Amino acid sequence: MREFTHLRSQPAYRYIHKDCGGNGLFYAWATVMHTRLDMALVCPESVGVQVSDDVLETIGLLEAIGDKFNPGSELAMLNRVAADHPVVISEELFNIIGQCVMYAGSTFGLFDISIDSCCHSSGTIGMIHLDNAVRSVFFGRKGISLNLSGFLKGYALDRIRPVLDASDITDALINFGNSSILALGDRPGGSGWKVGFGQADKAPVILRDECLTTSGNSKEENDHLVNPLDGTLVKKMGTLSVMTAAGALGEVLSTSLFVCDIKRWPELLSSFGDAAVIVAGPGSLGRAFRASL
Repeated sequence: MREFTHLRSQPAYRYIHKDCGGNGLFYAWATVMHTRLDMALVCPESVGVQVSDDVLETIGLLEAIGDKFNPGSELAMLNRVAADHPVVISEELFNIIGQCVMYAGSTFGLFDISIDSCCHSSGTIGMIHLDNAVRSVFFGRKGISLNLSGFLKGYALDRIRPVLDASDITDALINFGNSSILALGDRPGGSGWKVGFGQADKAPVILRDECLTTSGNSKEENDHLVNPLDGTLVKKMGTLSVMTAAGALGEVLSTSLFVCDIKRWPELLSSFGDAAVIVAGPGSLGRAFRASL
C-alpha cells in the first residue's frame, strides 16, 4: 500500500491489492471545488497515480474558469466588467453559460445561474446576452452576477469521463462530497457501485455507467436554496437525488425538482423525457419516480 500526505489540490493515494481481474483498487482523495473529491479506480497503481493527477488537472482548469469565489477566475472577471461592455471569453466558459441559459428556459426559470444578482427577478437571466459570432457575453444591466456552483461539479463529472476512457479505465467511482457522483462499470466483487444516503429511511442504490446528483436542505444548512421565480428561500427539508446519464443534467434536474412544487414535476420532466430517475426525495417523496411520460 502506498500513501502520501494530503494537501489541497494534491491527492492522497492508497493502492489496495485485490483480485480485480489482474488490477488493484486504487483510491485517491483531494479537496477541490470547495468540497472533498474521492476517486476509486480499478487499475494498476501506476495508472491510478497518473489518472488521478490528470483528473485533478482537469478540475483545476474548470476552477480557474468558473469559480465565482476566486477573484482571479475567468467568471469573476466576467462578473466585474460584463455590464460595462461585451467580454470575449474562453470557448469552454461560453459553452457552459450557454448551456445554463438553455436549461433556465427548459426548467421554467427554476435553474438560474443569475440568482446571486443584485435586485434579481425572474427576468434577470434574460439579460445575459451571448454573441456566438465573437464568443462574447454582455450583461444588460449593472449588478448581474453569475454563479456556477450548482452546475460545475456535474459538468466536471462529464469532463472526467473521457480522462478515464483515455486510460481504458472502465470501472471507477468519482464522488464530489456525496452530492455529485459518477459510477462506471462495476465495483470489485460486485455489479455496479453501491451508494448510500446516510439516512435510515433511504435505501442505497446501485449505480452503473450513470451519475447520481443530490440537492436539498439540512437542519444545519437551510438558507442556500432560493426559488428564482419569487426570490424566497426554499424551506422544505431533506434531499432529492436523481440518476442521470450526464452529471451536468443531474445538477439541473436535482436543483429544479427540489425547488419545484411536486404538482409541476410531470410538466418539468416532460422537457427531458427519460433523462432521470428520482431515487430519494424530501419527506414523503422518498420513493422512485421515473421521468417517463
